[in-house]
Amino acid sequence: MTARSSPGRLYLLRAVRRMRRLVSIASAAALLVAAVTAAQASDDSWPQRPIRLIVPFPAGASTDVVSRVIGQRLSQDLGQQIVIENRAGASGNIGAANHMCS
Repeated sequence: MTARSSPGRLYLLRAVRRMRRLVSIASAAALLVAAVTAAQASDDSWPQRPIRLIVPFPAGASTDVVSRVIGQRLSQDLGQQIVIENRAGASGNIGAANHMCS
């Protein structure tokens, strides 16, 4: 076993990846809440269509579970349907590109 593939190093790499995912979800949720708050202040009839919450990771992952919990809470607070869309692939670039086009 080499120093590059030691179990401790692999554990740290996985932990860093998990932390990055959680930070991404938390920042996306914070931006969504800020956008919703700003939009509610400007127009009481907003939103008139279901809100799409794009998750750039596959369904069933921890990011999907967290986004569904956040979506459910937002749905209760806003009284509006939240649709979770998982757009996995290309290290999150497909989801990001989908978000930019919407």
